[in-house]
This record gives sequence, C-alpha cells and structure tokens, in this order.
Amino acid sequence: MKLQAIGGREIPLDFKLPSVGLAWSAIVTDLDPRSRYRAFEASTMMALRKSLGSP
Repeated sequence: MKLQAIGGREIPLDFKLPSVGLAWSAIVTDLDPRSRYRAFEASTMMALRKSLGSP
C-alpha cells in the first residue's frame, strides 16, 4: 500500500479506499484518520487470512 511505503499512519479523508466488507465499512469510514488506517489495515489482514484458508 502506498501509505505504508511512505510511512503513513493515517488515511486522509479524501483518500479513495477500495471496497471492504460490510462489517468493516462503518469503521473504515470513521472520521478519525488514524482509526481509519487501523481499521483498513485490520480488514486487509483478515481478508488475506481468509483467502489463504487459515483457520
């Protein structure tokens, strides 16, 4: 992710995020940029884990 490459820890409000699952969408669209970043990071890791078939 571009934000990780530059060492970012916040997602600006105008940053276009890819679609996340319904359970994550409310958290990922939070107004706090740091909360948005952590929620998007967690949703990405959970999706990766699910796609790899990890229990």
